[in-house]
Amino acid sequence: MITNTTLATGQSALMLENFWPTPQGIEPRAGYVEVATVSGRVVSLFEHRASATFFAATAGAIYPFTAVTSGGGALVADQSGLTNGNWSTYEVQNSGGNFLLCVNGADNMRRFDGSVWLTITGTGTGAITGVATDALNFVWGHRNRVFFIQNNSTSAWYLATNAVGGTATELPLAGVFRKGGKLLMGGTWSSDSGAGMDDRCFFVTDAGEVAIYTGADPGDTNNWSLVGVYEVGIPLGRKSMIYVGGDVLFATKRGIIPLSAVVQKDPSELAASAVSAPIQPDWNEAALRIAGDWRLGKWTTIGMVFALPLGASSYVPNIFVANAESGSWSMITGWDATDMAQLGDWLYLGTASGQVCRAWTGGQDDGMPYICRCKLAFDHLSDAATTKSVSVIQAVWKTRAPLSYSLALTRDYGNSWGPAPETATQPDDGSVSSEWDVAVWDVSPWAADAGSYFITSGWRGVTGVGFAFAPTIQLMCDSVARVNCQLQRVDVGFVSGGVVT
Repeated sequence: MITNTTLATGQSALMLENFWPTPQGIEPRAGYVEVATVSGRVVSLFEHRASATFFAATAGAIYPFTAVTSGGGALVADQSGLTNGNWSTYEVQNSGGNFLLCVNGADNMRRFDGSVWLTITGTGTGAITGVATDALNFVWGHRNRVFFIQNNSTSAWYLATNAVGGTATELPLAGVFRKGGKLLMGGTWSSDSGAGMDDRCFFVTDAGEVAIYTGADPGDTNNWSLVGVYEVGIPLGRKSMIYVGGDVLFATKRGIIPLSAVVQKDPSELAASAVSAPIQPDWNEAALRIAGDWRLGKWTTIGMVFALPLGASSYVPNIFVANAESGSWSMITGWDATDMAQLGDWLYLGTASGQVCRAWTGGQDDGMPYICRCKLAFDHLSDAATTKSVSVIQAVWKTRAPLSYSLALTRDYGNSWGPAPETATQPDDGSVSSEWDVAVWDVSPWAADAGSYFITSGWRGVTGVGFAFAPTIQLMCDSVARVNCQLQRVDVGFVSGGVVT
């Protein structure tokens, strides 16, 4: 999907809704299934990787589940009596084990070791002194140290090397930033995709500035120095940052901005360097309308980067998704998601009604159908100055089962879609079988392995006279199994007009 150019490029899609772009074509996305429920709106999803334990947090409680949780049953809370579900988490490994540190800026810090939760205060087991733990709202690690951000301040705090408790030391940054504001988040930036001596620590404010430091010990002037302060754009929330390879991406009002571009370009040039540049008009409209706490995340299993706009209203968001391999964008609609996260190898989402769901599963959204729509860019069919009469159109699909879909043609920059599609279904196991001694040889598809497919197409009659045309494709998914097909191309048959004498 490319919307930051003219309507008549003939090279992309003006609308790609619930189709997933791959290097081989576009295919219907999968749906989602409910695996469990909690009491209240799901605010955060996170995991303790060492024990493969997943968590769904509401404003008042934290609920554990695992990759095998299914059936939609009610989860039992591990932690309750809380006041804020917007947790920032970081998993630390040291000689004592693997510890998940959780802060939200309202409740005392929680620590999970794979089996036991601890409430961390200034006294008792695992105590952190120097700062109240209920004032910490963001956590990350840098060069074997844990760093925190304090609520409504320009102060960061850090622990000793390899420590998960003990004395926290303040790192005041009030005089560093030029535009004011408060610290929002922080992290580590590497010049490669691993962790090493070249890692730099950065701090981001809600005014859109980022300060980058080199070194490992803020208390040692010989081992800690400021690299520079740069403008990144107003971040769209505390969870609007992800790591991709050796870079850091920030979801801002300007778009998804890489940190590598921030340190090299003038602020006025950043929009052109945005990862979201192909869909900039859509991004700008969403950022203007939904000024909430967005989620920027990734799902490495299929190479997806997603931006989930969250606002204060009950609006069901349009989720921006991109294939990290190709940089191709699309949009997911119909998911009433309040958070999305990769847990283990799967993508999960939480909903406003308290559902915990596994995404990219089956061909229904929690038992309901959903529509996939594609509107290709307008094409002048080789001659922009001549009126054409279109008579036939066909879509070429790579598929594993017979397919029903709607195919139409919009002319001269119009915005019509044609008739609604019939339901496209697949066998429950996703396979295609041909019955021996009944199926037609060389016509019926083989019942082979999961990678088998056949090509289906067919000319359909259309009527339209104009100078530019855009094919539209609609496909309704309503199947237990995912609808397994890929659109390869669209062909149009036409006759060019001439001069009447």
